[in-house]
Amino acid sequence: MATETLILLAAITSGLLTAALQNLKWLRVAQRVHYLPREVARVERLWFDRRPVGALWWGLAAMFALLSVQGAAWLEMPELAWAAVIAPLFILPTPWKLPFRGVTSPLAWTPRAIRAYAGILLAQVLVGVLTVYLLGPAGVLIPILFTANLADLALGFSGISNGTCR
Repeated sequence: MATETLILLAAITSGLLTAALQNLKWLRVAQRVHYLPREVARVERLWFDRRPVGALWWGLAAMFALLSVQGAAWLEMPELAWAAVIAPLFILPTPWKLPFRGVTSPLAWTPRAIRAYAGILLAQVLVGVLTVYLLGPAGVLIPILFTANLADLALGFSGISNGTCR
């Protein structure tokens, strides 16, 4: 199998695993704000305002993604393309100090939560397919960086918050 294909498959796998874990954090936030669209991204902005160290992790992820694209081309070092596999992993600690498991209570897997999680993951996959097509393996980072915004988009389209979908 060609090296480019291996890098692409490894980056997609890394991106999907990171997205699956990150979505648990943002699903808890969505439950906390009663599945209201635009609230998850508002909480994300508030979190980054209060704990800006998360922006450093985003910066590291972006640097690794850029290194995988530009570094491999400019420095003529094709092995730098593997940085696209590592880049999504830098998103896992963000938002800083927001754990995967709830502190006061565990995540309640209600039918609404399952639909919200599926909607968020579907939005990420759709955006991910487009960005990987356009940017290559580094494109897996884009839907992960915008998870909170895609969560709001999924909540808005699904009708989960307004009582039309129970």
